[in-house]
Amino acid sequence: MPEAPGASLAAARAELERSLLARPDDFASQYNLGNLHLERGDPAAAGDRYRKALALRPDHLASLVNLSMAEARLGRLDQAEAALREAIRVQPREASAHFNLGLLLAERQRPAEARDALRRSLELDPRNAAAAYNLAVLGAESPKEAASLAGRAAGI
Repeated sequence: MPEAPGASLAAARAELERSLLARPDDFASQYNLGNLHLERGDPAAAGDRYRKALALRPDHLASLVNLSMAEARLGRLDQAEAALREAIRVQPREASAHFNLGLLLAERQRPAEARDALRRSLELDPRNAAAAYNLAVLGAESPKEAASLAGRAAGI
């Protein structure tokens, strides 16, 4: 009898997890386990793995950004913000960290700080339509800026 497609996918995921668990001292294994847990909808386990990856490589930007997502999904917004601020400290010219911080600050009802973070993201990556859109939604400082942001978000 042929194996059901879901069963083979589950077996492949289990094998991947076993192979990643074989190297607890490898930062990439810990990071990838975090991604696996986040994808599975287990942000607590994902956060644990990202912290283990960061213990092995404290400057890893993706681990910091993904840790912030796991913390936010758990409702721990202070910890999510701290992870993003650390990501920015580690790599201040990384647009994605500023973008994610802008979204988090908007969620936390801190629009002025959110606008600053989104503007910085756009300075670093002028093609980031999502940053332009969110900045326009948060409220531009002038009609001219709003029109410019809307054009950027639309790719005009």
